[in-house]
Amino acid sequence: MFVTGNDVGPSELATLEDQKLIEHLSFSREHMKGYEGWVYVGDATVTVEIIDTQEIVAGQVQSLEAQKQKVMADSQLAITRIDRQIQQLLAIELSPEPL
Repeated sequence: MFVTGNDVGPSELATLEDQKLIEHLSFSREHMKGYEGWVYVGDATVTVEIIDTQEIVAGQVQSLEAQKQKVMADSQLAITRIDRQIQQLLAIELSPEPL
């Protein structure tokens, strides 16, 4: 287990109750020693109860729908930017010659 940042010191970690302690810890299958900002504080055994397959699929679909909405919004912004550039170029080309 690792902590990142300077929000909790060693003495505070030792006094936190389980639920509050968990909020400050990060779990990783990679060893983060030597990575900037990460401090090794101990080992843990984690037990996970996998939820129903239908719930997992529903969560994945929801995540993909959110990604799709973001891609569509980003694409629309890019299209709007390009359309604006085209209109600016056409306006320059069609502007009357100075007298």
